[in-house]
Amino acid sequence: MVSMRSNRCVLSPSLFLTSDESCWSVKFDTSAVRALYKALPRHDSCRDQARRYTGCRRSLDWMNEMAIAMTTKRMVWLLLLLAGCAELGDPTPLRTGAVQNRSTQFNEKKIPVFEQLSQSRDSDVLRLVSYNVEKNSAFEPGDPQQQRFIRLVQALKADIYALQEVSSSPKKVIKWFNANAPLASGGSWFAYEAGSTMTVSRFPKIHHRPTTSPDSGRKVGLTSLDVPASIWPRPLYVINTHLTCCGDGQLERQRQADSIVAWIRRLRAGLGPVTLAATDPLVILGDLNLVGQTLPLETLLTGNIDDETYWGQDAAPDGDGSALADLAPTHNGDGLARWTWRNDSGSFAPGRLDYILISDSVLRSVSSAVLNTTSLSDEQLTSLQLERLDVGKMRVKGGLSLDHLPLIADLRWVQPK
Repeated sequence: MVSMRSNRCVLSPSLFLTSDESCWSVKFDTSAVRALYKALPRHDSCRDQARRYTGCRRSLDWMNEMAIAMTTKRMVWLLLLLAGCAELGDPTPLRTGAVQNRSTQFNEKKIPVFEQLSQSRDSDVLRLVSYNVEKNSAFEPGDPQQQRFIRLVQALKADIYALQEVSSSPKKVIKWFNANAPLASGGSWFAYEAGSTMTVSRFPKIHHRPTTSPDSGRKVGLTSLDVPASIWPRPLYVINTHLTCCGDGQLERQRQADSIVAWIRRLRAGLGPVTLAATDPLVILGDLNLVGQTLPLETLLTGNIDDETYWGQDAAPDGDGSALADLAPTHNGDGLARWTWRNDSGSFAPGRLDYILISDSVLRSVSSAVLNTTSLSDEQLTSLQLERLDVGKMRVKGGLSLDHLPLIADLRWVQPK
């Protein structure tokens, strides 16, 4: 809830406090901060504070809520800072009608990744993998990562790979997949490039469009894939993302998220080269680089556009007029951790940078996981023909580096209610 007065703004989030011997845990819904942020002028200092405190640089797992662990003293300091803002002048009415995010509830059965990768899939289940391969290392001759990636692809057996940080040509990537992960049908893989992203699929495209994100040379690729009717009755729309990196890229990430939602809105309205029908499954996945704040994630989930003056009105991304669902997979499908990036020799704690968001009006997650080979047993690694450091490496200065971990999702199309 946000209340405004002529000389100050007051944020009143719902607080859930738990304590132990060392700290308090503060958890509150960022929708209140979001509403405050959007109601204020663009250069208002209170707006800046609202933007700043909808995220945390050292967060381990941020979705639609902010969770901060701090001492009692720091907790009080933060609440006072949020409550005391710059002078606003006359009260400003809050804009209403923004798309609301719903809590994500799945009937997904928790399946350990070892079982997920060892068992055969039903014929109507497609496996998608999102993976940042770090500076094209998977396709560089002589790079140790190439052999690791070969083992990963052969173990994952996915139908579609959304890869980031790829600089090799589609032709080279197709040749690599055909040589190292040949299809049982004897056919060829397909690869569709958009800047540093590459969508590799065993299904051909209906349409592919790489679009340059605003304020950067990064591109976002939307690909509609011609999934056979014997598997799914509708084509699959995949948006492979690699948003701007690092702590100073928040404004760019937000503009990029706004542009993706505006793009989806046009396709839903039949104003693009293809029409994204209400029953067409949509998956947004990739490296969102969420360092510091989670507003871009909320935009992608709910369709809540930040800069409506430039990008137009909010638009629910799911075909039924609702928000997308965040799969939020856990390590190896049965753990608690959800982080996808780690560098022990760096200044940041492990964080969740990679996401899979789905239109759950027509998609159900059968199983999902973050693959972390460093925590699989020796027996599981041997069975899957993987090695312990296939998703990471030891730094020269010590410590483990997992630049990004692969995300796996097994999805089924369902008739909308």
